[in-house]
Amino acid sequence: MNPLWCPSIDDEMRDQMKKVVRHFPTMDATLFEGGGGGLGAFPTTSKLYIMAHGHSKMPVFSCNKKVWTASQLVALLKADGLSTKWRDIELLVCHAGESVNSQAVGGKLLGIRQQVDVVGKVTPKLQTAWDATAKKGQAPGAFTSADQLLPLAAQFAQALKSGGFSTFRVISYAAPVAQNFSGGKVTLDLRPSGGEWGEPLDAHRDLVKIWL
Repeated sequence: MNPLWCPSIDDEMRDQMKKVVRHFPTMDATLFEGGGGGLGAFPTTSKLYIMAHGHSKMPVFSCNKKVWTASQLVALLKADGLSTKWRDIELLVCHAGESVNSQAVGGKLLGIRQQVDVVGKVTPKLQTAWDATAKKGQAPGAFTSADQLLPLAAQFAQALKSGGFSTFRVISYAAPVAQNFSGGKVTLDLRPSGGEWGEPLDAHRDLVKIWL
């Protein structure tokens, strides 16, 4: 069986995770949450599915009003027992396989977000700074230039290597993930690029991005 893990589960995420468990026949029924452990009970030949929100402006994982960088998420996974010999990880995370901003604008937005964490709330000043900075950024798209931020999945793969993982592959998608999962298949929301919600992966294999 394969584990489904989320760094922090709220009501919305719990409902989505239950859909995945219901429709994916090889999924373990437990909803694993960051800090709860349990990943060490699975053989390294299982596939780990990670569910979280992506971000269209910053390469971070988010859910339950919290955010994690790739390095922070890897640290949480290791604390929950994920073996460094793990092989397959699939990110059910929007935009994980594409660049979501330029280096300059994305870095500034991440800095503003860190200030929010320090203050403990979004102040009017920080909101104004965020809005003004976000307007200067780019829309999510293919990673084609060193001026762009690395896709979140690429940063996650780098963080895995830094954390001692060496036999893995990370599966991600260069598009938003449609919260459907019927039939045990991942579908994509291609409305931002002129397509439809719930489009099957088989018709868009170019949007599947794998990182080693």
